[in-house]
Amino acid sequence: MSVIIRQFDGGIANDEREEVSNSCTLIKHFDTLKPNRLVPYRDMENEAGSIAQYKIKSVELCTPTSGTQTLFALGSVASQTYPAFLEKDTPITGTFALASSGTDTGGAVIGNSLIAYKADLYAMKTSGTHTVVINYDPATNVLATTGTITAQSSASIYPQPFRHPQDDILYFGAGNIISKLDNTTFTAEALVLPSDLIITSLTDYGVYLAIACAPKDAGKSYVFLWGRDTSLTTVQETIDFGEGNLMVIDNVGGTLVGVSGSSLSASSFDILPRLVARAYTGGLARVFKEIKSESTVQTLSNIKAKSKDSLYFTASTRIQGETVNQIWVCKKNAGGQLIIQPDRLANNNTAVTTVDGLSVIGDYMWVAYDNGSLKRTNDSASYTATAVYDTLLNPSMPIEDRSKLKQLKNVSVSFAPLASSSTLNVQYRFDNGSYEDLLNATTAGTLNKEVVKTLDGDTFGTGRELQFRVNSTAAEVTEIKYDYTVNKTLTN
Repeated sequence: MSVIIRQFDGGIANDEREEVSNSCTLIKHFDTLKPNRLVPYRDMENEAGSIAQYKIKSVELCTPTSGTQTLFALGSVASQTYPAFLEKDTPITGTFALASSGTDTGGAVIGNSLIAYKADLYAMKTSGTHTVVINYDPATNVLATTGTITAQSSASIYPQPFRHPQDDILYFGAGNIISKLDNTTFTAEALVLPSDLIITSLTDYGVYLAIACAPKDAGKSYVFLWGRDTSLTTVQETIDFGEGNLMVIDNVGGTLVGVSGSSLSASSFDILPRLVARAYTGGLARVFKEIKSESTVQTLSNIKAKSKDSLYFTASTRIQGETVNQIWVCKKNAGGQLIIQPDRLANNNTAVTTVDGLSVIGDYMWVAYDNGSLKRTNDSASYTATAVYDTLLNPSMPIEDRSKLKQLKNVSVSFAPLASSSTLNVQYRFDNGSYEDLLNATTAGTLNKEVVKTLDGDTFGTGRELQFRVNSTAAEVTEIKYDYTVNKTLTN
């Protein structure tokens, strides 16, 4: 029997035994948006400047009234928690330095709150029992207070400010309060939501501002659709987003997508936590992906970024026997199906403890991690990070053969011509055993590799559940093909 795998755009599967051809059990540092291929991402390189000193968390592109497009960053004053704005005139290859008069003298910076609006930069900080919105004008080098929100989130969770495309108004959230800035007029309490909820994420959904809220204790999360009319004290619709902690929400291809994790309560009551993704297009918010952790290890923050209709967020969970702590992505594939999967490695092949910030501009990604490190996509074609793709068990195999004892006979892998220093390693295993090498490709210009075993009982081994792993540095995989024979049926 011959099986061919040419599609890789199904995202991570709910179950490793799903009967689909294009999903996987684990993926790292591969782009699956390209049709019929796995394309490794460039590695992540250290951002230039005194990054650790200022603990940069987010970056934002802004063109001040002076007219020079500049990349700005939000961090904190050295050895302090006070907000600090940094800048570099050459957005990719320049070096971050403190912006002139861009350092505050009090409060604690909210790292994911940087946003450009009307040629100025805005951010948030906590000060005493309040949340304060500040702004920095790069043209005049003036740092000022925009306004004060009377609420402070008791869980230290603040949504990223959001600029609604319908009214060009900037919205902020703190605790259960929405504030807004209409160019120059700041309204501290534009909308007040129930006090037992914490606003976690903001986005647009048609004419509405979609406001994601998680419970302070265990319970359900909700999304409120608000028509942005401050004369009303009610919202237009309340959407039940289920049990758990809804941390991320965004509009992906016209669908409102929310990702939930464990509750915000001091003690988690989840024996094995889950990442749950729901989609809303009217009616009910329906689960389209549920990823169960293999241990109690799971974190999900409300840090997010969006580019090219793809939603990026940060999460850590346990999959395939290892902790996956990296950037994740939610997007629609060519068939219009919503998928979720691990995306980029923050620190290449070195594990990180926490992901603290995330920004995406075009094809470049910035990731802040471990409270002082900042990397971005390499501007050179460098591929030191190892991209990994683990197939499902018995990938694309007919259902009648899945429970039968089988012998792997032949494996071939096709890929784009290898560039210098590119490598490709393909492994296999039966019945959750150890992975064994099948083939390696390291010679520049190589197009494909094939391994054939013709005798029963040779080194390929025998088993019921077959799985493949692809390890790549710069090699683009286009096809995996394998042949097997069935030895006997499963008997009780």
